[in-house]
Amino acid sequence: MSTEGEHSNSLVYLRDNELARQWKNKDHFAILLSAFNNGDEFLAIWQTWRQDPQRSQRIHFLAFVGADFSMPHFAEQASKHTEAPSKLNSFISELQSKWPLPIAGFHRVYLEQHRVMLTLVFGEYSAQLNEVSGPIDYFIFNHVHTHLELADLKQIWRLSHAESTLVSHVSSQLSYDKLKQSGFNPRLTANAADKFLSAHCLRAPKSTFLAPATRDAIIIGAGIAGCATAASLAQRGWQVRLFDAQ
Repeated sequence: MSTEGEHSNSLVYLRDNELARQWKNKDHFAILLSAFNNGDEFLAIWQTWRQDPQRSQRIHFLAFVGADFSMPHFAEQASKHTEAPSKLNSFISELQSKWPLPIAGFHRVYLEQHRVMLTLVFGEYSAQLNEVSGPIDYFIFNHVHTHLELADLKQIWRLSHAESTLVSHVSSQLSYDKLKQSGFNPRLTANAADKFLSAHCLRAPKSTFLAPATRDAIIIGAGIAGCATAASLAQRGWQVRLFDAQ
């Protein structure tokens, strides 16, 4: 295997429809990016998701921003993407208008009528990872790192389910061994274009429940929480009946 610290700029998880196979026809799909960086990978995944007719109904990105909380220059990234300029520019404008204030912590941004949810974590990845709640479907280790840390992988395992996938561009024997030690089944991919590790979580699948045939909901109580829940469900296409004693 390679020495530590080898990286590639290619988005290997967008090749061969890897992500598309995993989010196909799902109601919800969650992706963790260990670094938001300049937003390029976020935009590339969003574009792939948006152009896929069999995409999940909703997609949730959770991304760590690091020490610099300022908004990236998204206009510089727009030229790299094939999405229709008007759609991409509209999406970027919406994101820019909702970019959080530079305050450390978790910030949730809803985009495209709540179909896209972006949770920005203003803080360092390793320091904030234990505050994240799962489950997460797909983990992308795209922050600058020379090897995978055992403590971080234990947190990733906590956030995983039986079908969760992890991708990292470090490809050393040390990182491979740490993945196995943390409860993952790692695989090294090496070809002329890339060398990276991917892994699946080794845990028994939990019981699953069939999605309801109809999207009808009854909410008891028209207070702040009840109204907020009703509004959120309605934006997702649910028929909501709201009851209150008053």
